[in-house]
Amino acid sequence: MSKPSSYCEQSSCPSCEHVFILSEYDGPNNYYCHFDKSERPKCMSVAMGEYQDPLMEMLRENPDLEVNEETMEESHRRYMLVDDEWESWAEPREVSSWGCCGEYVKRKES
Repeated sequence: MSKPSSYCEQSSCPSCEHVFILSEYDGPNNYYCHFDKSERPKCMSVAMGEYQDPLMEMLRENPDLEVNEETMEESHRRYMLVDDEWESWAEPREVSSWGCCGEYVKRKES
């Protein structure tokens, strides 16, 4: 059976040009309104190529770095800084997949 001729997409957040869609390999998409076009921090998504491994960065900076408890604590601290930055940006902007507002603009097909 094909779609009815009356089929149309809703004017909702996932089809709005202002939304940032976070996708990951093993989970559903999450939607964030980016109407203000503010600078967006990295979302740490592996699927989107934004994951940062602080330990690997530390080893690139200093190949002779000894991986010990202190190094792991620093790596965790750096990870949490990035994660906190993402959460601070994302939390007030999260929208529903069925949401819609007065600033809706249809996403352009690419």
